[in-house]
Amino acid sequence: MKWVRIREVMEGEVAIIGVVINVIENYLILDDGTSRARVYYDRASDFKPKDIVLVVGSVITSSEDFKELQGYAIADISGIDISLLRDVDEVRREVERKLKGGRDGE
Repeated sequence: MKWVRIREVMEGEVAIIGVVINVIENYLILDDGTSRARVYYDRASDFKPKDIVLVVGSVITSSEDFKELQGYAIADISGIDISLLRDVDEVRREVERKLKGGRDGE
């Protein structure tokens, strides 16, 4: 499983972080600035709009405009510093690019 941006969700198990836009019965609508996703979760009502959540789940549907996940676990991480999180994500992505390029980063 890998932490990805919502627009990168394709298949399998993923972890995403996003802001809750809406809560509707048994699912949440999340936005991470790259796209939106519907996340089904039995305890969706535990969350409210503007919560920042970390979701671990399995992809149900993925098209360019629409993502659906079955959430296994969702944690409210609203106290997190989003700008720091974005910086960490950029560093992680840079490391992954360099690793894919070989030992010398080529």
